[in-house]
Amino acid sequence: MAPVPDDSAVVDRVVALLSQGLEFDYIGEGVTQLAHALQAAHAARLRGCGDLVVVAALLHDIGHLLGAEQEVKGGAPVGRMVGADGTFVGMRGHERLAADFLRAHGFGEAIAELVLGHTSAKRYLCSADPSYYDRLSGASKRAHPLVAAGRPFTHAAFAHCETTSGVLNDAEALGAAAAAAGAGVIIDAMSSFGAVPLDLAAARADFVVSSANKCLQGVPGFSFVVARRAALAALAGRPGRSVSLDLHAQWAGLEAAAGQFRFTPPTHALLAFHEALKEFEEEGGVGARGARYAENRRVLREGMARLGFEEFLAPEHQSYIITSFKFPEDPSFKFEEFYGALADRGFYIYPGKVSSADCFRVGTIGALFPGDFRRLLDAVAEVYPPAADAAAAAAAAARIAAAAVKAAVGAGAGAPAAAAKAANGAGAGAVKAAVGAGAGAPAAAAKAANGAFRAASASAAAPAAGGGVQAVVFDWAGTTIDYGSRAPLMAFLEVFR
Repeated sequence: MAPVPDDSAVVDRVVALLSQGLEFDYIGEGVTQLAHALQAAHAARLRGCGDLVVVAALLHDIGHLLGAEQEVKGGAPVGRMVGADGTFVGMRGHERLAADFLRAHGFGEAIAELVLGHTSAKRYLCSADPSYYDRLSGASKRAHPLVAAGRPFTHAAFAHCETTSGVLNDAEALGAAAAAAGAGVIIDAMSSFGAVPLDLAAARADFVVSSANKCLQGVPGFSFVVARRAALAALAGRPGRSVSLDLHAQWAGLEAAAGQFRFTPPTHALLAFHEALKEFEEEGGVGARGARYAENRRVLREGMARLGFEEFLAPEHQSYIITSFKFPEDPSFKFEEFYGALADRGFYIYPGKVSSADCFRVGTIGALFPGDFRRLLDAVAEVYPPAADAAAAAAAAARIAAAAVKAAVGAGAGAPAAAAKAANGAGAGAVKAAVGAGAGAPAAAAKAANGAFRAASASAAAPAAGGGVQAVVFDWAGTTIDYGSRAPLMAFLEVFR
């Protein structure tokens, strides 16, 4: 190991280097390199950052100065980044020059890694937060497209199950497409691992990330990565994007003789995870656990449909992990009140995270069973009465409409007009009665309406010569359809079952 310079020599070298920043502007801006360094350190201090971050902020761009110094001394050219307009916008690889310098002069690894990662952080922030890019100076904007020049994307990352909405992606197809393009494959299986089948070979997975909780039903506290060993070993020497989440460094620590975590391990969560894995095996593994979750979702979605709630996703895109439901089109519905009332009864749901619609989400994983979701449905009907009313009205309307169709069909060609008129009059009145009854007596209203309809249509039900009914027209505007029930569809299902 090379000898580390003494503190005074290091200070003198750094001060001399920073002083050179008085001679250079900051990549075409109206401030010097030294002023930019001091501004960055001051901003970190104002944000309450610790000394490590403040020092890293002060020294993050010294690679530009090191590169210029190296060119002046006749060393190997570092490579200048030039914008589309021909202006100089910095030294390529200045972050690595700076990190290597800091390590060689005895600075801690944490400071070196923070400096090394600052350009990656800028790329990420520009991609994830448009407002961040908008706040950049003109020179920084010119440099941004060049920061990654010559460094094509090496990996494709995607979520297997997207819990924002409940979408289940085809991991095998996505992974195969990425691999065919020469990219490595990183799969976020946080919410699917342990319950949704995943063929790692077909998905060409290099890294699969998941968690101790979720479908494995441990307690929160740590995540884990299932990695292709060759892909993991290839990370050696590459700068980590995070000091604490450096995957290769953690693996190397566990593989070393001492076999230690780099930081204090969550021992309680690890012990709980061991028990959770035993329970997972006892239940029957991925197939059995996934089947239980799927049954939970079936009970939930059918019950919520009866209560008038609409799912956000089409069934072919939906997982059995979590389901998003749209807010009812009812001005009286207030999610905060709905959420609070369910919580008071021991049921906790999730606010929606879909940007294009007002939704809430219900998870169907964990140590939960179909009976738990039947009790949730009872609670929903209790805390949001219009849901119970809609369910009762839809059921009554379906019975009425089914009888109307049967009567019209049975009347034959001899009296279709009379049958249809009687059925329409009785049916419309019955539906209005069921709808108008509200929460007080929907069942009684439906029963009375159904009886009234049957009496009105009985006289028209005699068969007649000449063949069956050629068509039935439902004119229900203002009753069932406008009310929002599914009675027409349910009637057809009932008649032609």
